[in-house]
Amino acid sequence: MALCDKCKAFGVYGAIVSLSSHDSNEEEPPSCPISNWHAHLRDIHESSGSCNLCALVMKGWREYRPELIKSDLQNASFPLEYPPEDLYDDIAAIGAYLNGEVEVEVERINRSDDGRHKTQFIMRITCNVGVRTSSDGYGALCARLRIADTDSNSAVPWDRLAGQDPLSTQAVQICRTWLRTCSENHQSCVAESARLPTRFLDISDPADSTHVFLKELQNFKHNTDSRYVALSHCWGTGPNLCTTQSTLQKHKQGIKVSELPPTFRDAVNVARNLNVRYLWIDSLCIVQDDPHDWQVESAKMASIYRDAYFVLGAACGESDAEGFLHARHWQDVATLTPVDKGPILALQLLPTETDEDRVDLVSQEPLNKRAWCLQERYLPRRMLLYGSQQILWECQKTSASEEGDIRLHDGSHLERICKTANIPASVLARTCRERYEGDKDVNYVDWYKMVEDYTGRFITKSSDRLPALSGLAKAVSQSSKDEYLAGLWKNGLIEGLTWCGSQGAEKLEEPGEYIAPSWSWASVTGSVRFPIYSWYERARWSANMSDFESLAEYVSHSLDLLDLDQHGRLKGGWLRINAPVFPITSLEPHQSSAPSLVLYFGVAPMRSPFADKTIGVRRESSYETIEAWLEGGFDKPHDENVSLDKLSVVFLARLPLILEHGFMEHRFGLIVEKMGDGEQYRRVGFIDGLVLRKVYTPLKRWALKLAGDPDAETYGVAGFRRPIQDGDMHDLDKRPNRLAYDALWVRGTDITLV
Repeated sequence: MALCDKCKAFGVYGAIVSLSSHDSNEEEPPSCPISNWHAHLRDIHESSGSCNLCALVMKGWREYRPELIKSDLQNASFPLEYPPEDLYDDIAAIGAYLNGEVEVEVERINRSDDGRHKTQFIMRITCNVGVRTSSDGYGALCARLRIADTDSNSAVPWDRLAGQDPLSTQAVQICRTWLRTCSENHQSCVAESARLPTRFLDISDPADSTHVFLKELQNFKHNTDSRYVALSHCWGTGPNLCTTQSTLQKHKQGIKVSELPPTFRDAVNVARNLNVRYLWIDSLCIVQDDPHDWQVESAKMASIYRDAYFVLGAACGESDAEGFLHARHWQDVATLTPVDKGPILALQLLPTETDEDRVDLVSQEPLNKRAWCLQERYLPRRMLLYGSQQILWECQKTSASEEGDIRLHDGSHLERICKTANIPASVLARTCRERYEGDKDVNYVDWYKMVEDYTGRFITKSSDRLPALSGLAKAVSQSSKDEYLAGLWKNGLIEGLTWCGSQGAEKLEEPGEYIAPSWSWASVTGSVRFPIYSWYERARWSANMSDFESLAEYVSHSLDLLDLDQHGRLKGGWLRINAPVFPITSLEPHQSSAPSLVLYFGVAPMRSPFADKTIGVRRESSYETIEAWLEGGFDKPHDENVSLDKLSVVFLARLPLILEHGFMEHRFGLIVEKMGDGEQYRRVGFIDGLVLRKVYTPLKRWALKLAGDPDAETYGVAGFRRPIQDGDMHDLDKRPNRLAYDALWVRGTDITLV
């Protein structure tokens, strides 16, 4: 697509020349505005049909808009029950944006050192809507574009777009630079006690470069070089080249490189170009039809990937039959030819910036969609990822891309999980003051975020659901000294029990064979979420008024292992906790409209996007009857057929949301089915919602109910009056939740979940 006249005359190169004259040691990154471009969003929208750059800017703004909406919803920037009517309209259909004024500036960024150039230029194109209120929902839109040279061999000291060939001299040199810089400067990235695995491939025998040879450590003459590359790859569904008991000796005698699957050949080429002689590939270095060998060697996964010189990620390879050294083609790029002398510039649309973790540039690649490959990404000290667009580098100190993005950090994915696994403060055991003044990290938050990613990935055999994480679990266990409970952790147990399906109407499924006890997320197939962590973030604004309270506590557990691996497959298990148990008295569909506040003292928090049932509970004693309604849902479709008299709610935690004249309360818990005549229960669903009460309707609505109107009788948020006097709202020295007594309090009961 061509460029419009405004874009052809864009003064980008002049801005670069101007910024290049600034002192490189300036603390604040210098920026240079560009004028004489399109003045309003409507102008860019009209031009986007025929202009490549205008189309890119509109795409960037459209991708940025959902992040604004998400932020406004989380921060309750407008009444959630009365959002702006055009909240989800396209930006080109919203008058405030069409008339929005456009600002353009080029920013020079002094990049971190990864052994290459240290200068980067970013263009920010912003659409402002002028004066706005806190409830209009029209935040400024921002599109970010990288300014790069199109010539991969250019000598300019700033970003260059990746060339077509991932094994070009330029690409190989970048990888060598990353490895050299890391080896020389990052002591923590070097595995000092590393040794070669039980089996490995010798890919650079000086006497024969046409073959690779399977070696066994016990028969190998040791030398001073124990460096090896470990391959992370998607096997695919077709026949794979594997080592079996019948081919073991043959593979020791040599495998022709020309007969290797394309992915393996590509791995050999990369390792040879980076001067590494030994290669580890799971399908060739583990005897696949020997159960004992598989159990022993798969239990070493953590150390194999952890101690590798680097792990090679075939990120863009769908299968071993496809390879990963594909020709690259530019995407989301517009090119500009300067009026004066200078290089042809490329403007490349960058992913949307958010307040969350940095965008993962391989998140959409095939490797990132396979369950087995997750721990292969988390365990390494160093990793080279070959994506469809560029090569990416990750080590414990730096993440970098072939095209120039660099981020410094402290620790690998594994170390970040281990760090939060060792944090004493949890969602359920952190005082208001700590949460208000400290950072947002809490116990096991990174483990359960990882599980959310993991359960959304494809896995061929359901029985591998726990083994595919066993290396990672073993490494975390060694760091935290905590007990591993079928994908959960004893010190993060209550948070881990709050999982639920993440696909709304798409229920989780039964795996077809026993994988784990019903209380573990591993017992189902499908993507799960741990909502207590997202509610923790949403509730930070009230951290000086209320806090989470645990209503359940661990008593004991037992797990019956199927394999030698303590973090692997299971034959059975149970968990005993002490918690309040309420029999379920009614189950009704989730009402479509948000519950109204019975006592008006603020804006109701967001509802769970995963709950689809309203659940009535009642607990009677000799002196009182406690009754309430809650929102939640069943885990799997057939669980909804369980007889009502066998169902109960087990409360795990509460979050009182204290406002000026009272409080409302969010509850987390489980729906369980009683098994037989004992005190054993099977998890069948979850509770995630505000405590509700019935709103009794006028006579007219009663008549509508008789006529079948499902909303004639509705539920409202149960508001509770504050028992403490005014003036004590902000007293941080009071114990957590003193202002919010437990209106559903009953003594806990020991129950066994199976």
